[in-house]
Amino acid sequence: MDDRDIAIISAVVAQQNIFLHQLIMLLNDDDDEDFNFDEDEMLDWVTAIKTQKPGRLWSYKRFGTFWEKDVPENNEAFFKESFRMERHCFDILVNRLEVLRKKDTNCRAAIPLEKRIAIALYTLGSSSEYRTVGRLFGVAPNSVCNVHVHM
Repeated sequence: MDDRDIAIISAVVAQQNIFLHQLIMLLNDDDDEDFNFDEDEMLDWVTAIKTQKPGRLWSYKRFGTFWEKDVPENNEAFFKESFRMERHCFDILVNRLEVLRKKDTNCRAAIPLEKRIAIALYTLGSSSEYRTVGRLFGVAPNSVCNVHVHM
């Protein structure tokens, strides 16, 4: 079970707790004499709670493998063509920009510094749209924009 599964389970449990709390409040409301709540209806409500699907998460898997697969498998000329610099210069740049490394959060893993620098260099060195670069690197277009602006 990973963090995503735990987040989904927590969201469903929280939603069910709120719903059950509202149900108990309705059942304890003695002022409303018109409120007629039979056991079958209550059973239907509880069954509906159990069958509810979790809400849609705000992110989804992306499968751009350019950085993870294509770059390491190809030669120095491919690297220089893609990022407009040699690999050892890229490594020096990564070492100098180490202070920009981001930490993972409970919600998601941070984009590694090396990948962020590669995204910035690729974006600066090509005329591709953020959407295209995002698909290539497996990140959202707004992440490409943020990397491009903040690097």
